[in-house]
Amino acid sequence: MGDTGSWSTSCARLGVVCLLAGCADGEGAGSAGQLASPPEAEITLAADEVCLDVGYLCASLSDSASFRVLRWPDEVRGLSVFIPAPAGLDPSAGRRLRDAAARGISAWDGAPLAIGVTTRPEDRSDITVTWVRSLPDSRLGRARVEWAVRDGVERFAVPRFELTTHASGGATRLRTPEEVELVAVHEMGHALGLPHSDREADVMYPQRTARRLTTRDHRTSLALYRLPGGALVTRNH
Repeated sequence: MGDTGSWSTSCARLGVVCLLAGCADGEGAGSAGQLASPPEAEITLAADEVCLDVGYLCASLSDSASFRVLRWPDEVRGLSVFIPAPAGLDPSAGRRLRDAAARGISAWDGAPLAIGVTTRPEDRSDITVTWVRSLPDSRLGRARVEWAVRDGVERFAVPRFELTTHASGGATRLRTPEEVELVAVHEMGHALGLPHSDREADVMYPQRTARRLTTRDHRTSLALYRLPGGALVTRNH
């Protein structure tokens, strides 16, 4: 899609299951999800029992038989996100983009996890933002999540959270702070475990059409964290 169009996440298959809404083969525009190992005793939930007043959480069931609930474990109450200034830019321009990313990421604060943003390197940051000049296929940003159960312990991680500094196609135009803020909002939604929305008004819609978080975005995030992590939601119980 053009430079104004597509959000993106990295959908890394690596021989495992790619999860959540719209995940395509290879690098696609779907939500990124890697299932490293299935739970020993899988929880299966019927869609007709859990997909009520949940925003777009179950939207992928329109064209797939099931989806897995990928989110941070219950014991995680808050996240720390490290956002450095982009390298190689005029310092004032870099600060503007960094601050815009911070505003976008912080928009999810409390929905449902507390989110703290830091601009200083910290050993215990849960997520680190990486700046890149551009991404393939006119992508504006991408996030990758990994979920696994090891020795009975549920684990969730975001090994990749990338934002672009320049327009695609070798252009020299810097992204505007407004563009960066909206991309950061969208990618942070994926970093929380959210799938893509099926409505253009929501920031989690796969194309850049929204301007702010909607009530439906908030409803979806809260619904996600009411379900047990790793559960499989199916159209037929």
